[in-house]
This record gives sequence, C-alpha cells and structure tokens, in this order.
Amino acid sequence: MRSHKAYIRVRVQKAVRNPMFNHVRSLLLFALYQCCLFAGILLMPVAVLASRVGVRFPYHRVVARVGGAYDRAKNH
Repeated sequence: MRSHKAYIRVRVQKAVRNPMFNHVRSLLLFALYQCCLFAGILLMPVAVLASRVGVRFPYHRVVARVGGAYDRAKNH
C-alpha cells in the first residue's frame, strides 16, 4: 500500500504535466507579477521616505522572484 505522501507526489506530478494546469498557472503568475509591480508603484513614496531615514526595502527581490517564476512557467 502506498503512503499518503507518495500518493500526493504522484497526483501533483500528473497535474504538473497537464497543459491546462500549466496555462492557468502561468496566467495566475502573470497576474501576481502585475500586482507586485502595482504595489511597488503605490509604495514608492513610502520607500523614498524610508530610505531618507536609512531603512531599505528589498522589494526588487519580490519582483525578481515572481518574474522568474512566471518566465519558467511560460517557457515550460
């Protein structure tokens, strides 16, 4: 009898190969990327004021990670 984790792993692997799942995933990652960019634009005045005080926000890391995930999903 298979363990519960092995069953989940098999189900996830089958889902990842599904083209519809890949399309929906890439669309969701694109929407998340756009929301991150929008939030970055909205938070720009806060980031400027914080940088004057000496606090830095590593927001570029968030945008880079989500953008990289979207690129991988799009090319997969």
